[in-house]
Amino acid sequence: MNEFDARACDWPTAGDGAVQHHRQVLAIACAVGVLAFALQEVPDGRVTVRGFPQLPLPRTCASQAWLGIRCPGCGLTRSIIHLAGGDWRASWRDHRLGGLMAVVIALQIPYRLLALRRTARPLIAPFWQAVLSYGLIALLLGNWLVDLMAGRVSSP
Repeated sequence: MNEFDARACDWPTAGDGAVQHHRQVLAIACAVGVLAFALQEVPDGRVTVRGFPQLPLPRTCASQAWLGIRCPGCGLTRSIIHLAGGDWRASWRDHRLGGLMAVVIALQIPYRLLALRRTARPLIAPFWQAVLSYGLIALLLGNWLVDLMAGRVSSP
């Protein structure tokens, strides 16, 4: 193994920005958790803050807005909102991977808290972090391809 290869396998340290990264992901995961309970879907499919159905949030998917085609992540927000409300059927209807993504997001909280306590080396080796990340991306794309083949990717 040459010097470059050895450095590529080194554990990230606090000096590498790992602490800042863990804090950012922790903050995002907590915000998603809070927002999942603070938001609701209204009958037209838009998302609003609970108690303010007359003020829908703007749509955020550029693919849907510009091309009229759902992207691989379309429906995840609504799916997680339905999960937070206990409506599993609506969650599945909006995105089949919403439950998995909600679990992944929820697990970020204890993982990042532990990682912030132990910055000398990661809890999960970088190789497995990459495998998990690419696996989730592959699942999202596979789910989208199933929808594409079934003709369910055009916007309502």
